[in-house]
Amino acid sequence: MVRELAQLNTGYYQTVVDIPKQLGDIKKIKREDSLFISGGTLLQLNWEAGVDRPSHLISMEMIKELHGIQIVSIDQKEFLEIGAATTLADCCEHKNILKYAPILADACKKIAAPAVRNRGTIGGNIAGKVGDSIPVLFVLEAKLRVYDGERERVIPIQEWLKTAIQQNFLYIITTILIPIKEKEKGNYFFQKVGRRESFTAAIISIAGFLKTVDKKVTIARFAIGGGAHLPQRLIEAEEILVDNSCDLLAFYKAVETSFATYSDAFVTEKYRKKVAANILFTKCQEIMEKSE
Repeated sequence: MVRELAQLNTGYYQTVVDIPKQLGDIKKIKREDSLFISGGTLLQLNWEAGVDRPSHLISMEMIKELHGIQIVSIDQKEFLEIGAATTLADCCEHKNILKYAPILADACKKIAAPAVRNRGTIGGNIAGKVGDSIPVLFVLEAKLRVYDGERERVIPIQEWLKTAIQQNFLYIITTILIPIKEKEKGNYFFQKVGRRESFTAAIISIAGFLKTVDKKVTIARFAIGGGAHLPQRLIEAEEILVDNSCDLLAFYKAVETSFATYSDAFVTEKYRKKVAANILFTKCQEIMEKSE
């Protein structure tokens, strides 16, 4: 393990930075005032916004378990495993992601500016709880391998998000596990709506998956996040579309009513609901019309 002394803000803030090389070191060095850092892009934004600098940082960059993209087998099922320290830029280009989860590559290309993607990590985007990658991972039915200070375990990303909101100590994300579903052929899509391209927080980010047979929907998964939204699945709207594919109007209304959103200085709650419903209605209509 390496320890460095980092001077932040020209000496006004003195921060100790510990750099463990394996997960087991973390329990030995973690303090109540510790803050974990990988790419650090979100933390930099927070500090620029006036959030206090920490007195102790734990850098995750040297932990080997957090790196690499590979195919793994768990309980006789195959998963695409992505290390949490993988940069967003690498997620845009890696051959396994492009083959097995191209929607994730598409979403990562639309996160921030290129310089940020070169430093920011997929794990950090998830850990922030409002990252644009999370709706995509909901739709992909991803799981997270997490470390609680004692052991690693695998949990669905939606379960992790609930735990992260409710508890002060968050599990450390070590890898993202995306199930490889060769037989689940269908249509994935991702759309980010912002006030301008890439470099600002999204008004909303929408991810979806639709499988159709004879113009009828057999599987539907939709998730919305972006901005300050906690990502959410639209279960009610999904069920309506599967039960009655012809009634897109009922589906549209279900999206508007079930999407929990907010108003801010730029965009109203009503507008966000309308945009979400319009996008999902149009995407589903296009996919259903093209289906055999």
